[in-house]
Formats: sequence, C-alpha cells, structure tokens
Amino acid sequence: MARPCSAAQGAPRGTPCVGWNGTSYGNRRTAGARGWDMASPQHFHHGDKEIWGECGVGPDTGFLCGSPVTTDCSCCPCDMYGLPDWNLAVKAVQESHTRHLEELHHMGVTMLRIDAALYMEPELMSSILNRFPWDVVYQEWWHELPLPGRTDVFGLYRDLKFMRVEVVVDVVLNHMARPCSAAQGAPRGTPCVGWNGTSYGNRRTAGARGWDMASPQHFHHGDKEIWGECGVGPDTGFLCGSPVTTDCSCCPCDMYGLPDWNLAVKAVQESHTRHLEELHHMGVTMLRIDAALYMEPELMSSILNRFPWDVVYQEWWHELPLPGRTDVFGLYRDLKFMRRVSEFLAVQDISRTQEVLDVDRGDFYIHPVEAVYPTCFHDGRSDGADPAIPTFKNGLAFHQQQLFLLASPFPVTVVLWGGYAWRSIDDGPPGCEGGQSHCAATSPHSEGCRATPTLSPSPPLEEFTARPWICEHRWQGVAGLLRFRASCRHAETRRWTPGGPEHLRLGHLAFRLGSRCFVALARGRRWRYILWRCFMGFIYIYS
Repeated sequence: MARPCSAAQGAPRGTPCVGWNGTSYGNRRTAGARGWDMASPQHFHHGDKEIWGECGVGPDTGFLCGSPVTTDCSCCPCDMYGLPDWNLAVKAVQESHTRHLEELHHMGVTMLRIDAALYMEPELMSSILNRFPWDVVYQEWWHELPLPGRTDVFGLYRDLKFMRVEVVVDVVLNHMARPCSAAQGAPRGTPCVGWNGTSYGNRRTAGARGWDMASPQHFHHGDKEIWGECGVGPDTGFLCGSPVTTDCSCCPCDMYGLPDWNLAVKAVQESHTRHLEELHHMGVTMLRIDAALYMEPELMSSILNRFPWDVVYQEWWHELPLPGRTDVFGLYRDLKFMRRVSEFLAVQDISRTQEVLDVDRGDFYIHPVEAVYPTCFHDGRSDGADPAIPTFKNGLAFHQQQLFLLASPFPVTVVLWGGYAWRSIDDGPPGCEGGQSHCAATSPHSEGCRATPTLSPSPPLEEFTARPWICEHRWQGVAGLLRFRASCRHAETRRWTPGGPEHLRLGHLAFRLGSRCFVALARGRRWRYILWRCFMGFIYIYS
C-alpha cells in the first residue's frame, strides 16, 4: 500500500495521512474506502514495526535481499521503496484483494498488468488472480531470468479461454439427490453414498467441501418423511393444487421425491453462490438451469446474477412464458423449432419443403429474442430413428436440419447437441450400465467421435462395439456455417422456390441474406457439399 507520510512517524498507531481518493491511512494502517478494505499491521509483513519494516528493497540494496538472485522470492516479505508489503498468507488480505479484483471484473475489466510481480509469492497470488477468467494477465518484469511454470499460475488464463472455447454447465440448484432406501431406517443419518463419494440421507448431506453440508432446515418441509409434505411429478400431472404450472405453486414441493432446497434460507443462498462461484472461477461462462420452473425467480436471480454469465437458459417445456422472467432468470428453451424444421425437411410431402422458410418461431408464445433453440435434447430422444424426432439416429437428414438451423437468419441462439450415443433412452454413459449403484464413465476420448453421417438413417449402434461421442460441432460444414452465421446476420432479401420463374424442382430451395450471402438446399437421398467465396460473401450449397 502507500508509503506512510511524515506525519505517521509522530502517530504510529493513527491514520493521519490522506490518499488521492480521500482515504485516511498511516503506517501499515488504512481506514479503507469500502469498509472491507480496512487494514491494520497484522495484514502486512513485519507487523507494527517502524516505517521501513525489518527489511527493505530498492536501488540501495541492489534490489536484493540477502540472496544473489532476485527471482527466489527472498524479497517477497520486504518493503519495496518503503511501501508497506501486504502479507498474502493472511486470509483477510486474500479476501480484500479478491474483492478488489471482483469489482474490476464486474466493471468489465478483462486484462491486468501485475505491478511488482517479482515481489509476490506466485502460488499465493495465483490463488487470488485465477478466481476470475481474465483474457490476459502479464507481469511487470525487467531483465530477470524467467522461471519455469511461473506463467502457469500467474499468466495467460486457462487453455480453453485462450482457444476461445466457452463452457456451459447444467446446474441443479432446485433439489438434491433422492434418499436411498437405507435412509428410511435411519431418518437422521447419512447412510447413502453419492457419485462423488459424499454421504447423504433424507434432507441431509455431509457435503464434499464443508461449506456444502446441509440438514433439514435447509430444505422445504424440514424433517418430514421421505416425500415431504407435497410432491410433483407425472402422478400429479406436474401440478400442485393450482390449474397452472407457472405460478410457483410447486416451488416448495419435492419433484420426483427429490428434497427441495429452500432458497429463502440464507445458508442455502450462500452455498449455491459458492458453487456457482467455483464454476465461474473455473472458466464456465454459460449455464442451463435444471428444473427452473420449480424455483422462485426472484430468489434464484439474486444468486445467479452475482456473476457475469454470457448465456443462461432455463429448462422449459411447453409452459406459457411469464412476462419479465427472462430479465432475471435467463432464456427459455424452445423445443418446437427444430421439430418444425424436421417436419418440412423430413416428414411432410416433398411438395411442402419450401414451407421451412416460413417457420419464424417454434413455440408460438416464446419470442425469438427470449429463446434458445437446441438441435436435440436429452429427454426428447427416441430409441430408434424417427424422422419426426431430431436425433443423430436420423443420420444425414438430421445433419441437413442442423445445418439449416445454423444458416437460417431466424434463430438468435442455437445449441448444438453433444453426448454419448445410446441404444436405448434408458442408457447411461458407457461404463455406467444398468444395475450398477456406482460406476466410472468412459472418457469420450477413448472411442473418439462418431463421423459425420452420410446415410439416412444412420446404421444402428448394434453394428458397432462401442457407443462413441456424438460430436455435432465437429461434423462437416458446421465450422464453416458458424463463420457464415457470424458474417451473414442479415434479413432475407430474396428466395427461390418451386413454382417460381426459375422452375426449381420439388424439394429445392434457396434464399439470400442481405446482398452477398446465399444458401441453397435440396431435399433428397444424395448429398453433396460445396463451399466457395465470391467477393466478401459466402455461398453454401448442401443437399
């Protein structure tokens, strides 16, 4: 912090100095500007020593501190130029430094220069810096020899962020695991064991971090029976005494017997926030909110919106959207749009193919700017190929629908699907087959990705020995259309369909976006893909 003024020598325990922002300070003391940034001698190296502390570093010491080199952190506890040196091992200092960086990050700061980086313990500073996804961090460095690994903890953010890969996580904040049968005989114990080894019971968990430990007072219905006072599921018609699902009448109820967190309890808000904080600091930028319909939007918003997510969307089925909900809770998942696309590209008679160009929304009541459009979703799968249900099992036809979704000017936010292939919709991931209480899923890298489909439908999985990962984002044409999508966000200015003066065949269509971007499509069994550039536009033909 700032070097104490001369007046501090006569008042070693006071704060007679005044900083540029009006904050009063002294020798290893500051009143702070926020309250949380107040500090006293125990927050610094050398405690309540004299102005210069026990050791100093500067030109008069040759920038050395009893060691022949500058890079061994021998100067880390010393006062540089007489500036009181923060003790980064003190928890309160870590918290105040983190709070300061959090303010900067929430203001929109994305890059940092670390002043006097040579005089800070890299491991301690790393634990503070890397809680936020900076784009670039660089150190004040002079002519010292670089240290192996120092940039790993001090420097250029995580590999994924560097490669411009954003991470989306499906978060479950509405409920915890349904108690196992053993919990019925031990209502106050934790006889069950979760996937990560955490012990839990009925509305109780020992937690995995300590701060995530929970007991009945953290849930609705307290210490009631396994099912609580009210339940919601297929047997209740997903209703809870009200004729509608969107009035939050089910918010305190146990969905499928899963104990329901009470978001009004401060300890629950803090643990949920801590969980989201962990994800955000890991580099997660997008969230899917599981069971969003059964959480109070105001309470959930106060937890979610503490972090600057790029995209948040809700698990949403076919309920009527609520005015203003997306302002506090995230986008609605619209499940109907992709199925409407598949209807005209795979189900209806070929004479109706061009009607796909008139599809301007999926669910009639969800506005496009409030929607996210998935190509496929886990709970909407089918055991086998079904042209009306878009999944990888439909093969080339599904791939064409996927590409059309990316090329179309209509959808604002599109989600490509990725996951393990399945033979039955009851399948878990490979390595977690039926009848196992615990298992370890097989890495998706062990079998690689399933190749871009070339037939409709795809060959059945029974012909393969493994269930590979379905990497839609790596299929042929997707990367090009992502670039096309970024360059061609224009309104449709012209279309070509059968019956027009161009005399296109049935199932053939084309449209232009703006003046330079063109898309053509042919519905049929044979497929070809051509890409070329003309001036600054892109022309794609896929059939």
